[in-house]
Amino acid sequence: MDPLKAIVHRVIENLAAKGPESQNKIQRVWHTLLDGPAIRHIKIVRLIDGKLIVHVDSSAWLYQMNLNKHKLLERLQEEVPEVKEIFFKIGKVT
Repeated sequence: MDPLKAIVHRVIENLAAKGPESQNKIQRVWHTLLDGPAIRHIKIVRLIDGKLIVHVDSSAWLYQMNLNKHKLLERLQEEVPEVKEIFFKIGKVT
């Protein structure tokens, strides 16, 4: 049996290896789905257990993104199937 320290180290390495690559792919696909003005008001925060957390900078953008949520999710899943849900919330975008 491996010592706990070795197991934790391997798990962290695996997560670190998958995280940035997946985030970069999501970012690239996301930028193809949105037009220029929208990108300035929206920021992908993280992907946790298939849930993509996205910050928007105002209630108007929150409303707009929620209107298009289903279509965005479908198109995003074509390239990044590990995304199961999108959650928009007002937050820091810069």
